[in-house]
Amino acid sequence: MAGTGTQGHSAVETSAALAPLSWLAGLAVDDEDNLYIAEELYASTGGFIRKVDPSGNISIVAGGGNLETGPATSVDLHDPTGLAFDNGELFISTYTTILKLDLTAGTISKVAGSGLTGYSGDGGPASAANLFSPSGVAFDGNHDLHIADTENHVVRRIGESNDAGLSSLTLSSGSLSPGFSSGTTDYTAAIPSSESSITVTPTVRDSYATVEVNGTAVTSGMESGAIDLSVGDTVAIVVTAEDGTKKTYKVTRTSLSNANLSSLTLSSGVLKPDVRAGHDELHGERGERREQHYGYADGERQ
Repeated sequence: MAGTGTQGHSAVETSAALAPLSWLAGLAVDDEDNLYIAEELYASTGGFIRKVDPSGNISIVAGGGNLETGPATSVDLHDPTGLAFDNGELFISTYTTILKLDLTAGTISKVAGSGLTGYSGDGGPASAANLFSPSGVAFDGNHDLHIADTENHVVRRIGESNDAGLSSLTLSSGSLSPGFSSGTTDYTAAIPSSESSITVTPTVRDSYATVEVNGTAVTSGMESGAIDLSVGDTVAIVVTAEDGTKKTYKVTRTSLSNANLSSLTLSSGVLKPDVRAGHDELHGERGERREQHYGYADGERQ
């Protein structure tokens, strides 16, 4: 069906029977009868996931790059072995992680594993757990993922995540106070008065969580749409975990203080021009020069 019987590698899409393969480990079939093959290692190129379609053609769908996550064919797969489907997505066990391949988007994200070998993390976020050469992966009827953690000699289970935290939160203008921490949910942001709107970029900690900004869905790690924001207004960022757990982060706009004078009077004479924010040279009616140097919070005169 696939392979020539001689160890080798070919990146060219061709007939599966003519394609040399190397160190095959796992197999999985999707609902459209496409066969997926975990090719564990070939020389310095790392591992690959290959697809054999019902017509018998073989192609590479993941591996061959140097990224940890992202576009599937730009990711470095370190010893992929086990394969399993759930809800149309392909899960892949590698040397220290469990990855999820979104076949529609053509992207890979991390589901479990810190990237370090060892044994730790039971009862905590799957992404922080240490795995050591996990091999087989399988889903049960509740969509819980079971992992054969080979070198740790245990079977581990990942249930629906309750992680509704953010790993980062940034603004297009201004800065958060206090500085961002995943466990802190209430912030203020001092934004220059010249800015009438901002965008917010939230990044979820767990790849299964979703996020909304003021009720509008936003892709994790991407900017929201422009949000009109006056002093005292609040932006609500709501994260929903896989199991439905919710956490709300709030950012309230405050005014950015400045060092401008609102008024200035003399005991004698008349100021010319009238006092206005932004003028740092004023003259009395006799032409004497009076200098008043203002500080500006944004470092520029207005």
